[in-house]
Amino acid sequence: MKEERSRNLDISVSKPTIGEPIPSRWLTPRYFIYAATWIYFTIWVFIKIFSKSNGLRPGWFNDRKRDESDMQWKDFRKNFPLLLIGMTVFLILSKIVKASIFRSSQAEKRGYRDTRVLFLFYCIVGIGFIIYAHGWGAIWWGTTCLLNYFLTKSLKKSRWTPVATWVLNCAVLATSDYYRGYRGIYYFIGWESFYNGALPWQVYYRLTLVRNISFSMDYYWKQCGRKVERPTTNEYKMAVQTSVEEDSYGLMEYIAYVTYPPLYIGGPIITFNAFVNQVYKPTSSYSFSEKMFKLVKVCIYFVFFEIWLHYSYQYDLSWYREWKNPNFDELDTIVCSAGALVFMFFRSIALLDGVDSPENMARCVFGSTTFTDFWRFWHSSFNQWITRYLYIPLGGNKTQIYSIWIIFLFVGLWHDLQYQWIAWALINCVFFSVEIIVRKLTNTPVLSWVKDERWEREMAAIGGLFACVGLSYANLAILYGFEDSDLFIRKSYNNYDSTSWLPTSGMVKVSVYFLLISLNMQEWRRNEHLKEK
Repeated sequence: MKEERSRNLDISVSKPTIGEPIPSRWLTPRYFIYAATWIYFTIWVFIKIFSKSNGLRPGWFNDRKRDESDMQWKDFRKNFPLLLIGMTVFLILSKIVKASIFRSSQAEKRGYRDTRVLFLFYCIVGIGFIIYAHGWGAIWWGTTCLLNYFLTKSLKKSRWTPVATWVLNCAVLATSDYYRGYRGIYYFIGWESFYNGALPWQVYYRLTLVRNISFSMDYYWKQCGRKVERPTTNEYKMAVQTSVEEDSYGLMEYIAYVTYPPLYIGGPIITFNAFVNQVYKPTSSYSFSEKMFKLVKVCIYFVFFEIWLHYSYQYDLSWYREWKNPNFDELDTIVCSAGALVFMFFRSIALLDGVDSPENMARCVFGSTTFTDFWRFWHSSFNQWITRYLYIPLGGNKTQIYSIWIIFLFVGLWHDLQYQWIAWALINCVFFSVEIIVRKLTNTPVLSWVKDERWEREMAAIGGLFACVGLSYANLAILYGFEDSDLFIRKSYNNYDSTSWLPTSGMVKVSVYFLLISLNMQEWRRNEHLKEK
């Protein structure tokens, strides 16, 4: 498992070759300068942000108010006790079923018939969960899934299978979003007074779309005789690449996959092959104590984040646009942390059930020094899905400069059918194209000095600064549209007495990047040392 984790480690500076001494930058003068810069800025912003708030609600900690402006976190916090109870019941039932049908706890001895009983259990629980979640919307949801299944099975290895799958699912995503889950039909036939479910099905069809395409493409590649792309010792990656038996692409396995409760609401995204392979042979990458520790860590982070929202009001300031006030200059404090907790919670539940999935948000924004690294680690499971089902089929690295435009447009419209997301996609494509060109230029003899080990980390940190600025400007389209973009940019460049003035904030960002690069190198160095033992 330690070897697996080290393989997933990636940093944007070159790693020393085998036998070459590994320089450490800890406790050097540069390290202390960067650390002092970051600590000063953090304390400065934390103190100034105390007095600014609009949308606070009575809190429970130290007689302070709590920031409830972030709707995603508000909904998750409200339903967290119910989710915890529901997922605990699911895990207990799953454990009982497995204990009753498997005579041995050895994963290798799971028989085909016994495992189909487990799939049946997942189907029953999953369908019940979908009906509770979507009410009458489950009819539309189920119809589209069945249509996708039978279309895939009928076309088999026809070259039209990928086209039909993508067209069908994208059409359902677009029309269901535009017509609000086809609610007009409910009123027409008099169903509007019936149970509509706790969650709108059209919103969560985004994740169903990626699962439908995963099933269809994995089945299509199985019919075409596609082999394992690249042999690997990573257990999860091998499960993704290994096609299951022909009988395992059945309706029961498909329904179990698309309705699997621990990963249905918030992911992380897992491929069909990986899910079925892990039902037959549960992941052994983590011990039971490690799995439990991940769940306990989620609960600890939950409490810590709740306390943090009693003292720091980034979401409130962002939502109410307090940063437009000339006296407010802590623009860089508006960050998103709630999503990481949501992903961690659902992933830990799936792990306890024996199903591994990629860890989303393995690093924060400042943990990645390039656009490529940011998207690789931010929504890692979605990035891996995009790579497998879109990037590689479109030509991979050979056509990267062109395919990124298709990919980002899809990602933008997949999130929401709004013009802001189209603008976000186009801006990201521009910055991504610039990065590709710069990367190629740094491989030429003229710019080879950039990779000199004496200042390689500083150059990587400066690259991270420009990547962060580019991502910030691209995300303006999502958060505020473009009516405030000019003000945001002017405050970043011209507010000379502010910590958000670009040279000042740039110095802070470079300091943070340098510290995190050193931390990543230390982690890599430790893993290499463990592998040598």
